[in-house]
Amino acid sequence: MDWVARCRSLIKYTYSVIKVAYQEFKTSLFTTSVQKLVYLLLVYRKEYKLLRESYMAYYYGPYSDDVSYCLHVLNQRGYLISQSVPYGTVYRPNPDREEVKLAEDKDCLKLLQSLKSYLGDINDTTRLSELSKTHFLITFYGSLDTDTVVKKSQLLGWKLTKEKVERYTQILKDAGLLKADT
Repeated sequence: MDWVARCRSLIKYTYSVIKVAYQEFKTSLFTTSVQKLVYLLLVYRKEYKLLRESYMAYYYGPYSDDVSYCLHVLNQRGYLISQSVPYGTVYRPNPDREEVKLAEDKDCLKLLQSLKSYLGDINDTTRLSELSKTHFLITFYGSLDTDTVVKKSQLLGWKLTKEKVERYTQILKDAGLLKADT
């Protein structure tokens, strides 16, 4: 998939995550939360090719330059309102723009409700990062045992503990983001 096609797909997911989070939970999302929620939404929708081509291992977990670009475009074109806050930038839909309804919204809502039930806060950047790091390691390095996931995380500077890997692996399975036999 070329860059234009990737961005065409990712812009819908990026907007959907921000819109649904704001409409359903009255939450403006941090940039890191958007990155992780789009990653998890791609997993939820089984968009594996788009996921592999768009995301890479980065300091706070899986990161996509393409999603960052989509945030920039959506903000510049007036679909989003961004606000600088002490720990970064948060995004919400622009109420002055006509709402864009997307097919992705239904799955996005299901995913965010599920994550909220497991994590408590869909804008908790630490938990979202740890959850997506765990998923990234398990899926991109194959079905690994907990100790191997912990060691791989340390090689990337992610420092996941055995307890966290076990907890997040179970959450991922319960949320349908990992196969039960992983």
